[in-house]
Amino acid sequence: MKNQQWWPSLRLVGFRCSSVDLSNLETVYQFLKDIPERVGMKALGPPVVYHVTKDVHPDTGITGVTVITTSHITIHTFPLGQSEEYDVPEELQELTHTPFVAFELASCKKFLEENAITEFHRVFKPEILYKKMDHLIDSQSEVISFRNGKGKTSALTTEETSSI
Repeated sequence: MKNQQWWPSLRLVGFRCSSVDLSNLETVYQFLKDIPERVGMKALGPPVVYHVTKDVHPDTGITGVTVITTSHITIHTFPLGQSEEYDVPEELQELTHTPFVAFELASCKKFLEENAITEFHRVFKPEILYKKMDHLIDSQSEVISFRNGKGKTSALTTEETSSI
């Protein structure tokens, strides 16, 4: 039986990017403004972007979001890398101290995944790119039902998936 999937989510983390690009508010804003159309989505309004400064958080950069009709697109830049050791695999420890950018596109409809990757690479030019395509729900998801106030756990059934 084919694993059915709903509500895709693409996560990209680009390492060893240009710290100049990752520090540029206009670059990040324009990326968030352009990406919805490039992936076949529609923005509900302009992007919202913020400079994150040392007085707010030890890891400076830019964080932003574009709300789309089917969910959201987020980005977090780290032009100086992360200053602290976080719980990441050993092979990523060195990379987290280099300039990097984290991106997520979540939607309840399919989108043009390859276009998102191409645009991300064009704008931020990472030397190393980690990609994870995921789905919020699939036919192998665990279901916790709270009908009648009880927390019964089960696998997602064909009956339940037909109504999604």
